[in-house]
Amino acid sequence: MKNWSLLLTLLVILFPASVLLPGCSGGSTTSAVSALVLPLSFPITLSPSQTGTLNITEVAGTTLRGTLVVNSSTAAQRAGGAVRSGQAIPELPAGTYPVTGTYNAPRGFTLTAVLPPPVGDVVVSGNIPLGTSAGDYSITALGQTVSGTIPAAG
Repeated sequence: MKNWSLLLTLLVILFPASVLLPGCSGGSTTSAVSALVLPLSFPITLSPSQTGTLNITEVAGTTLRGTLVVNSSTAAQRAGGAVRSGQAIPELPAGTYPVTGTYNAPRGFTLTAVLPPPVGDVVVSGNIPLGTSAGDYSITALGQTVSGTIPAAG
């Protein structure tokens, strides 16, 4: 009987500690979002005559925030040659626009910026670079989509 009492006392003391400690039976100290190193900034190509930068500066849970910087194009860039359908987005107004969206660990993201009419929503989605693996993106605006690569860090 004395052994049962001692065993029961040990179980009552050790069980709460085992639940609170990280590991197989307890909570985890790592987050799926921890693979995302911020701030993250990468160049984007909207067309042969217009580029920009996507900046991801904040994550809260699975919510991402940042800015989409659209550079103005020059006359020389606009005269650079014809673009076939589906390979370019029509020229967007230059500026810096807030973006919000979601993060799907370990790499996926979707962000939306709202530009002035007639443009409206600009959606950027893709995969963030991870380790030595490059990422990718696609941007949709005004019914056209372009895609590109995000180089791996390093």
